[in-house]
Amino acid sequence: VRGGVVRPHAGARVSPFRSEGAWALDGVAVRNASTVGVSAARSSGNFTVAESTVSRAGDSHGIDATNATGAWAVTDTTVVGSGANDNATGAGVFARGTEGAWRVAGSRVRANEGPGVLAAQSTGNFTVEGTTVRANNGTGVVAVGSEGDWTVRGGEVVSNSGGVDATPV
Repeated sequence: VRGGVVRPHAGARVSPFRSEGAWALDGVAVRNASTVGVSAARSSGNFTVAESTVSRAGDSHGIDATNATGAWAVTDTTVVGSGANDNATGAGVFARGTEGAWRVAGSRVRANEGPGVLAAQSTGNFTVEGTTVRANNGTGVVAVGSEGDWTVRGGEVVSNSGGVDATPV
């Protein structure tokens, strides 16, 4: 998908949920989704979200890659205001249980109701670089119980309820 805006419409979102193969979002704005902004949960293959904005995913996460496999990247993208509905705790980028190499680079992850970037119980290598993770109600970057090499470099992880949590299980 290249260019355009996804606006609220019966849970409007971009959802390659359980998809196989490569896909990309480039220059897309996803706004005011009632649930997840971009759901790649349980997908396999490579995916990219580039030069996009995901704002105000109501009940859940901005970008959800739960249990996804393959290499993926979020680059030069803004994820803001996830979990905005009452009692929601949405992360900006939620990657629990993923397998494969992935990265968040040159992006802005801010003002989400949960963690900024969560990669708990994931395997493979991941990198958060040149990214600002700011003012999230959860920890900035969470890698609890993850295996593989992970790196946080450049950018800022500031004004969250915690900085970086990589507690082993």
